Amino acid sequence: MGEGAFNGFYNGNTNTPGSTQQALHMDTGHLWPNLNPSHPTASVVVNIPMIDVTEEGGAIELWPGTHLIGDVSRRLDEEAEEARRQVKPPVRGTTQKGDVLIRDMRLWHRGTPNLSDRHRHMIALVHNVSWFHRGQPIRYVKGGEEAFKNSRVDPNAIFLDQTYDYLFDYRGPNS
Repeated sequence: MGEGAFNGFYNGNTNTPGSTQQALHMDTGHLWPNLNPSHPTASVVVNIPMIDVTEEGGAIELWPGTHLIGDVSRRLDEEAEEARRQVKPPVRGTTQKGDVLIRDMRLWHRGTPNLSDRHRHMIALVHNVSWFHRGQPIRYVKGGEEAFKNSRVDPNAIFLDQTYDYLFDYRGPNS
């Protein structure tokens, strides 16, 4: 990502037993649509699983090379899916606890059903190139500064004295 890359998002997600398949999608569109091949990577998602993730446990479906297809919209229909499947079919992102799965935000992907009896928790971070819009810094509780001390990616963090229950007291970007 180069000098000055920063973290723009820190969160997580859970794929619960009995979940259903997501629609095929991209997390963000292209900066300059209709450019083929598309522009270099500007944002990546960094996923860190908290358990081993198998296909049965709902491993993400990834469509290699699709981040470079600039003439598609973020809404991917069955026609686009079938056409791409003929070029290069999807793969599953099986991982072990603590692995790191990194993908371009424009890569086509979807969550798949979790057929196991275990919840699949995963940390999700989004790292951006230096010139990308920063938005609000990510909030952390004071005392956690040391965890970011030698980071090669700017954590884009603010450390606060107060704590809050992020599940019930979400403070949006304008608060």
